[in-house]
Amino acid sequence: MTSGTKIRYYRKLKSITQKSLATLSGVSEISIRKYEAEVHAPSIEQLKKIADALNINIALLIDIELPPAKLETVGDFMTMFFTLQEAAGAHIEYDVDDNKNVIPESVSMVFDNRMANHHLLHLAYQENLTKQLVQAAIDEGNAPDSKKVSDVRESQDFTADLVKRQLMALTALLSDKDTPLD
Repeated sequence: MTSGTKIRYYRKLKSITQKSLATLSGVSEISIRKYEAEVHAPSIEQLKKIADALNINIALLIDIELPPAKLETVGDFMTMFFTLQEAAGAHIEYDVDDNKNVIPESVSMVFDNRMANHHLLHLAYQENLTKQLVQAAIDEGNAPDSKKVSDVRESQDFTADLVKRQLMALTALLSDKDTPLD
């Protein structure tokens, strides 16, 4: 995913125009347009200005390939969970039955961090939309509209990548306890 795609995503998320972002960042509107159209790649200095104007961590805009997370053991999972707990206020919520036993289907992870919850909500919305598109087509006896499903899935992949980057940025902030997370 390119920096230009991420700039466009966060700009739209903040409901500001390219012109407004240019004014707020001190980066020309033409440059913003070229970055978003992927005609040119922004320098680190330009990304810093844009990130500051969008009030986000520059790490969310940098174009890097992330290795897949490996959760091969209980220890790997617990390390990741405790990191999320520390960085984003992750906690587990669940329901109990009459005998005070946890109902396995009710277990979920929730974040105290607004931005993490926002991205997860967006991802859940897109996943639900994909299911609805596929089910509606099946109910009508048709094959699902592959273009619509593909567009939603592409958006899901984008949001999942953003969530992953947000959590990486939060993890990087562990050493700086005074930095606000949202």
